[in-house]
Amino acid sequence: MSESKCRIVEVNDDGLQRAIQNYLLRKRHNLGIDCELLNPLEEHNHMAADNMTIEDIVNGIHSRDENKEVTATHAACKILTRNELYPPIDILINADVVPKLVEFLSRVNNPGLQLNSTLALTNIVSGTSDQTKAVVSAGAVPGLLSLLDSPHPVVAEIAIRALGNIAIDRPEHRDNVIEHGFIGKLSALIKPETSAKFLRNVTWALLSLCCAVDNPLTVPAVRQLLPALAHLIKNNDEEILADACWVLADISKNSDERTQEVVDAGVVPRLVTLLNHNEEAVTEGALFAISTIYNEEYPDWNTAVINAVAIPRLMLLLDSPHEVVAVKAASTVVNIAYEPKFRDQLIEQGFVKKLLDLIKPNISVTLLRMVTSTLGSFSSFLVSPALMPTVRQLLPALAHLINNNDEEILSGACWALFWLTDDPNKRIQEVVDAGVIPRLVSLLEHNEWDVIKPALLTIRSIVTESDTNVDSVLAAGAWPLLAKLLVRPEIHIVQWAAEIASTIAVNHVTRPLVDVTRKGNLKCQKEAAWDITNITLGGNADALSYQFSAIASLCTLLKGKKTYIILEVLDCLALIFEVAEKIDELEKFSLHAKKCGGLDCIMALKSNENTEIRRKSLAILERYFSTHLSFEDKSARSTSGFWMIAPCN
Repeated sequence: MSESKCRIVEVNDDGLQRAIQNYLLRKRHNLGIDCELLNPLEEHNHMAADNMTIEDIVNGIHSRDENKEVTATHAACKILTRNELYPPIDILINADVVPKLVEFLSRVNNPGLQLNSTLALTNIVSGTSDQTKAVVSAGAVPGLLSLLDSPHPVVAEIAIRALGNIAIDRPEHRDNVIEHGFIGKLSALIKPETSAKFLRNVTWALLSLCCAVDNPLTVPAVRQLLPALAHLIKNNDEEILADACWVLADISKNSDERTQEVVDAGVVPRLVTLLNHNEEAVTEGALFAISTIYNEEYPDWNTAVINAVAIPRLMLLLDSPHEVVAVKAASTVVNIAYEPKFRDQLIEQGFVKKLLDLIKPNISVTLLRMVTSTLGSFSSFLVSPALMPTVRQLLPALAHLINNNDEEILSGACWALFWLTDDPNKRIQEVVDAGVIPRLVSLLEHNEWDVIKPALLTIRSIVTESDTNVDSVLAAGAWPLLAKLLVRPEIHIVQWAAEIASTIAVNHVTRPLVDVTRKGNLKCQKEAAWDITNITLGGNADALSYQFSAIASLCTLLKGKKTYIILEVLDCLALIFEVAEKIDELEKFSLHAKKCGGLDCIMALKSNENTEIRRKSLAILERYFSTHLSFEDKSARSTSGFWMIAPCN
């Protein structure tokens, strides 16, 4: 028999459903109640009950003799509790005992029989879903609900447990007990004179209504619950507090409407206070409730949480010896950090230092993963130059974390570094100065995509910042690793690796080629012009900045006498102008060509004795400098049209 029966399917809802399940598994209800408290049996009846067989029990329950019914029901109770692993539930169900037990619930003149019947039914509904269905189908719900008004608290107490187990079994059974007025009945039992022991059962029953993963409580049901919960979380009993907090956590999840009801009930300040309760179950329940309430899309909810002084209480929980609590507190603080005004409070109150202090040799992998993930999320917020001190505070820890071997930690640390380099400002240099480039480059050959991706993106940001960074990436052995990435099946990896390779090529190939066009001998100038043409074919915008500076020296080469060099340069200029046109920079490039005398050189070539030179120069003029052509030039357009070396994507 499972005394805290609850069948929950795990869902990825920030661990909330798993946390509720774990809490219920830790929470066991002791059903060992002395049945003789209400209706003492004669000694021979005790002995008779102890010695009864299943057949005797069935016959006694069906006997229509109240004395035999009492003895047999008592024996049924004992046999169901005695054999916890294999109670004979199905045997009793198949013997049609359940309808008789339900009938006994109405014997108001025999509270002992009521108690034993309720205990027997409670044990049956602690079994399988089919066994619970047999009890519900026999009409037990109204009978059990009627016992909540019993003058004998122990009868009402066991009836509450039976109804709780029925509600836990499946959503339709839960809805059945609610429709019969279970919530209202429970609320009526919450009185100043009600004992803590009894209230524990009431609160557990409320929690039992929240076990249906895919069928949460309706808003009207939540409205019914909340006055009772608002009262119960003011209690001082740890078990009552814990159950009430978990109920509030559950009804707040995945529903803005239900969460609004919770906030309107005024329970947030008390939940925040309970974050620092001495009992772990209370703290954990309050923490999960606060985390489900906090939502960046609803400022009023968040203000209610912050105004209750949640930030310092959450920060204290980072030191909790209970890993689940520390992890959840960290993730909740990150959600708070999404709002700039609260983020500043977090930084001022030392959240970053508190988080970094958790990184110790004996920290668990689970907690270190959460710390790393939190640092990653927090890093994405640090865009203001005023937060540079915080960036510097984070970097030593991140430089340490990227040397970990855990894939999740590596990924989180790399993402944090990416966020810090995602904006071209001084942060990139701070990251580089932290000495992370060699390790980032080595991670390019990691087995996991989740590690490669942020490492690659971070390197991409770094190489675009300065030539020195490019040199550092190359010195760390990036070339062969990039070459391997270029043949991987993942299209994004290939794309980003190609961008990095292109940027490196621009810095270490294109710029020297431009110098060769100015100073090299004729053969070298021709080769340099050809290489610039090939690089231009890629349409790389970064490379184009160097092509811009190459225009003047290329145009100078047009004054030479070597036909093959002139043709090569015209090809190169045509492609430079074409790429400039694609990125809406044509006016800038054509004006520069005019200022450096390039237009005059091209104009002069349209009367060159070489037919190919005349055709190519006229094509450039027609497409990019048409306003400078005479009427005769326009009338004498090249019959072969404009040529293309290769298409530019």
